Amino acid sequence: MFTVLLIENDNLVAAYIQGFLKARKINLVETMDVWLGSRLARELEPDLIVVHLEFQPLEIYTLIKKLKQSSISNPIPIIFIGAQTDSESKKIALELGADTALTTPLKSSFLKTVIDHYLSPNLQPNRCPA
Repeated sequence: MFTVLLIENDNLVAAYIQGFLKARKINLVETMDVWLGSRLARELEPDLIVVHLEFQPLEIYTLIKKLKQSSISNPIPIIFIGAQTDSESKKIALELGADTALTTPLKSSFLKTVIDHYLSPNLQPNRCPA
């Protein structure tokens, strides 16, 4: 069973992602705290990390940079979720090491495609298009 770490502080987005992942029988670990998320990423070594912290871009950027600098969490793919109109935050997240940057509102079919890409048993180390 795959494990996904969700670092999210928007209840509506969290509920949407929770429902989507739980319906697919994916083990979901959740936190609203960026620093607890960083610790959980290193301790649990999940298969995927999904990050969306409304109104906290600097904390997200610091988290992504820290995770990608760690030999333990570096190989874990990170999906960054940003605001629909905020292309600059997506650019920064990708430059810091996020593997994919998505925007809200999330489309379930695209989210499924991206998650399937990263949770595929045959995953090759490459970036998924955003």
